[in-house]
Amino acid sequence: GRAISIDPNLSGIRIKNGMIAGTTAVSVAGLFPSRNWTISPGGFANGIFGDTCNSCEFSDLIIEGCRMDGMDLGGCNLLDQIITHDNGGYGIDTNDSGNRIANCTAYENGATGIYSNYGVVTGCTAVDNGTQGFATLRGVILGCVGRENKLDGIIAGESVIANCIAQGNGRNGIDANGANLSLSTAGGNNQQAAGGVDVVGTGGAVRYGNFPTP
Repeated sequence: GRAISIDPNLSGIRIKNGMIAGTTAVSVAGLFPSRNWTISPGGFANGIFGDTCNSCEFSDLIIEGCRMDGMDLGGCNLLDQIITHDNGGYGIDTNDSGNRIANCTAYENGATGIYSNYGVVTGCTAVDNGTQGFATLRGVILGCVGRENKLDGIIAGESVIANCIAQGNGRNGIDANGANLSLSTAGGNNQQAAGGVDVVGTGGAVRYGNFPTP
């Protein structure tokens, strides 16, 4: 089951200063384009599950080795100084709007490192994850680093992306579809040689000061 399960629609809960350790292992072997992610499942299904919780605080946590997502949360929560790794699904998955995710690290998770739906992500790092480093439908990603993820370093819809770095990812470095992209850098991506680029932008949003320029 779940290491910590938050009952539906609860708010005002604080979880801090701890560690959740399951027995799932995510191994990353080889070099692109033949790099492989292997998940050996065990332990908890989720580290912290509260897909409808709101206005909660999570800080100074390590969550590792869960069969599914390390964290699966609702909206309007604060996440700070969290490390998620070796989870079979997402490192951090926030399904509703208004979450603020700061100073977090997600590495070697089986799926996306950090997913934020209509939220704000600042100063975070996502490395060696099995799909994207960062993903958002509509949100803000500031000062983040996505490196050596299987697909994209950062993929975003109608969002704001600024002062970010994407390096050595398997497909696109930054996929800014309809996003306002500024002062960001990408290099050495498209490691799978599957049609990816360092920075791609469509949809006519404003973009300036990036290297390369989409």
